Amino acid sequence: MLCKTLERLKRILKDVGNPYDIVEYFLDYPRHRESLASMEISRRVSCDKICKELDSIKGRIENSKVCVLLPGFSELKVPDGCSNVIVAETASSFLLDMGFKALAVVTDLDADIGLLSLYPYIADYLIIHIHGDNLDKVLQFDRKAGRSIYTSQIEGIDCILGPFGFTDGDRAALLPMLFGAKEIDVHGFYLLSPKGKRYYTMEKMIKIRLGYLIVHYYASRLGYKIIDKDPMSLVKM
Repeated sequence: MLCKTLERLKRILKDVGNPYDIVEYFLDYPRHRESLASMEISRRVSCDKICKELDSIKGRIENSKVCVLLPGFSELKVPDGCSNVIVAETASSFLLDMGFKALAVVTDLDADIGLLSLYPYIADYLIIHIHGDNLDKVLQFDRKAGRSIYTSQIEGIDCILGPFGFTDGDRAALLPMLFGAKEIDVHGFYLLSPKGKRYYTMEKMIKIRLGYLIVHYYASRLGYKIIDKDPMSLVKM
């Protein structure tokens, strides 16, 4: 039996709907691989442990201000008023330089092994996304190194959260929305070119733009108003 917090989150995500239906149509990613990967991980994690982590995260996010830092963010300090920071994948390297520990790193484990090994020191929680093509990475990653929550871009199995966004960027923005943050400032969401990326393809640009649209979709469904572009400020209505 799932805990109340997890049941509530799964119900909200189901009611909101799955923007991955659109992603799948355009990019032709095989859904069955997503399902198989999510099923495999669900067999290996403790739902009781995940429930405790979710309750703890909720206590820190609910009715607070949260800052989300994406790879395009390149300032030398954490923005003012950001005691709760959620960081997407490679943007976490900035926090190492600042000596600042984030609330959570949102990752599909696509960073280099050196950065991956530092995630438990960069953030209190790891929000690990399960893709159809990263199952081996998730299985090899040392789950004992940090407190982890697992997500999927299709409907989640057992204590895997899903549908939960598409890119690291939109997932990082979705997390505080799900837990009822009062205000969310998203720094570094650039659409013209993916800052923080040395190389990028047209497929990468499509993913970034889809992620941007998905943030707007979740905001409209979860009761948030977007009032700025840089940072993208979401205010709970």
